[in-house]
Amino acid sequence: MNALEDIEAKLLKIPARSPDLNPIENIFHIVKCDLHDEAVKKHIESENFSEFRERVLAALKRVPCDVIDKTITSLSKRVDAVIDSGGYRSKY
Repeated sequence: MNALEDIEAKLLKIPARSPDLNPIENIFHIVKCDLHDEAVKKHIESENFSEFRERVLAALKRVPCDVIDKTITSLSKRVDAVIDSGGYRSKY
């Protein structure tokens, strides 16, 4: 805390696993929605681990590279947004 005070830094508290500062959470959300939509469309009510694993891998591969790139490159904007909001959630 002394070191932070010495450089006049402001300590912000953010929620654990905040999607604002963990872009992978945004990608996981996309995959989760894809898996849900697929399960509804195909009437999947149960599956074993191997089947689920294959669906997860396929869903990950369906995430467009430009979405992943945009999510990664937006990190500096995300950090600025969290700072501007005082550590609270932003639009991301």
